[in-house]
Amino acid sequence: YIAKMSASSKEARESHWWLRLSVEAGVVKKDEVEWEMAEADELRFMLRASIRTARSSPDRGRAQ
Repeated sequence: YIAKMSASSKEARESHWWLRLSVEAGVVKKDEVEWEMAEADELRFMLRASIRTARSSPDRGRAQ
Protein backbone atom coordinates (compact mmCIF):
# COMPACT_ATOMS: atom_id res chain seq x y z
CA TYR A 1 0.00 0.00 0.00
CA ILE A 2 2.70 2.45 1.01
CA ALA A 3 4.75 1.68 -2.10
CA LYS A 4 1.75 2.30 -4.37
CA MET A 5 0.92 5.54 -2.57
CA SER A 6 4.54 6.67 -2.84
CA ALA A 7 4.53 6.00 -6.58
CA SER A 8 1.29 7.95 -6.93
CA SER A 9 2.77 10.87 -5.01
CA LYS A 10 5.76 10.91 -7.35
CA GLU A 11 3.44 10.84 -10.37
CA ALA A 12 1.49 13.82 -9.02
CA ARG A 13 4.75 15.70 -8.46
CA GLU A 14 5.88 14.89 -12.00
CA SER A 15 2.56 16.03 -13.46
CA HIS A 16 2.92 19.36 -11.68
CA TRP A 17 6.48 19.66 -12.96
CA TRP A 18 5.40 19.07 -16.59
CA LEU A 19 2.61 21.60 -16.27
CA ARG A 20 5.02 24.18 -14.84
CA LEU A 21 7.53 23.45 -17.60
CA SER A 22 4.80 23.89 -20.22
CA VAL A 23 4.00 27.32 -18.79
CA GLU A 24 7.66 28.34 -18.68
CA ALA A 25 8.18 27.15 -22.26
CA GLY A 26 5.20 29.19 -23.42
CA VAL A 27 3.22 26.17 -24.61
CA VAL A 28 0.27 27.10 -22.39
CA LYS A 29 -0.66 30.08 -20.27
CA LYS A 30 -0.61 29.73 -16.50
CA ASP A 31 -4.31 30.54 -16.17
CA GLU A 32 -5.08 27.64 -18.53
CA VAL A 33 -3.49 25.07 -16.22
CA GLU A 34 -3.84 26.63 -12.77
CA TRP A 35 -6.63 24.25 -11.78
CA GLU A 36 -4.66 21.19 -12.88
CA MET A 37 -1.57 22.37 -11.03
CA ALA A 38 -3.59 22.94 -7.87
CA GLU A 39 -5.18 19.50 -8.17
CA ALA A 40 -1.79 17.82 -8.60
CA ASP A 41 -0.53 19.59 -5.47
CA GLU A 42 -3.63 18.69 -3.49
CA LEU A 43 -3.38 15.05 -4.52
CA ARG A 44 0.27 14.95 -3.56
CA PHE A 45 -0.47 16.40 -0.11
CA MET A 46 -3.30 13.92 0.46
CA LEU A 47 -1.12 11.02 -0.62
CA ARG A 48 1.70 12.12 1.66
CA ALA A 49 -0.74 12.30 4.58
CA SER A 50 -1.97 8.79 3.79
CA ILE A 51 1.59 7.51 3.67
CA ARG A 52 2.42 9.12 7.03
CA THR A 53 -0.71 7.63 8.57
CA ALA A 54 0.02 4.17 7.17
CA ARG A 55 3.61 4.27 8.39
CA SER A 56 2.56 5.27 11.90
CA SER A 57 -0.12 2.57 12.18
CA PRO A 58 0.61 0.11 15.00
CA ASP A 59 -0.99 -2.68 12.92
CA ARG A 60 1.31 -2.09 9.96
CA GLY A 61 2.49 -5.31 8.40
CA ARG A 62 0.10 -7.55 10.29
CA ALA A 63 -2.25 -9.83 8.39
CA GLN A 64 -5.89 -9.08 9.01
